[in-house]
Amino acid sequence: MNVAARLFAITALVVSSALPGAAQGAESGLPARILLRQYIIELGRALDADNHAGALEVIGRIRGLKGVGIPRKIGYFEAFGLYKTGRYTEALAAVDEFLLTPDIGDDYLNEALELRIEMREKIARPETLRLILPSDVPLEFRLIPAGTFLMGSPASEARRDDDEVQHEVSLSKAFYMGIYEVTQAQWRAVMGNNPSYF
Repeated sequence: MNVAARLFAITALVVSSALPGAAQGAESGLPARILLRQYIIELGRALDADNHAGALEVIGRIRGLKGVGIPRKIGYFEAFGLYKTGRYTEALAAVDEFLLTPDIGDDYLNEALELRIEMREKIARPETLRLILPSDVPLEFRLIPAGTFLMGSPASEARRDDDEVQHEVSLSKAFYMGIYEVTQAQWRAVMGNNPSYF
């Protein structure tokens, strides 16, 4: 079942608990319960398209509705959207709020806990790191995540050398690597000498 279908299904409880016509939405004077259903469909479409910024915009409209109950799972989708748009601190707060919801049940509980762990790691370990070396020389690094990838060239590649056999490599731990080649100024700042000559 895709995200849109799951989201549509969760509206049944909320919509059925709202009194018909009790609350009005700002859009076209439609009842808030109808707008909620429309927004949840839009949210599902945005999530299916990996449009996380769009999903957050729709969630903002959902949260702005008056007189209807907001499905608890919206909190998880909000945290996920914030995470996917790089807003890790806000995402962590949103997922914590979702996890503290009374009677949360099992829906999205494991996903929320996994997301929380990943966000805490992202906050603790930034994607990029900038060091200032002696003499105010900057040195920039990028996080290389743990994981598995293919190294080498496929056998069909033109002008491939014998030492380029394609093979799987696994990194068990993340590490930082310099983004740019080491400059003479960086070498001098770290090593105290400069073996280059022209």
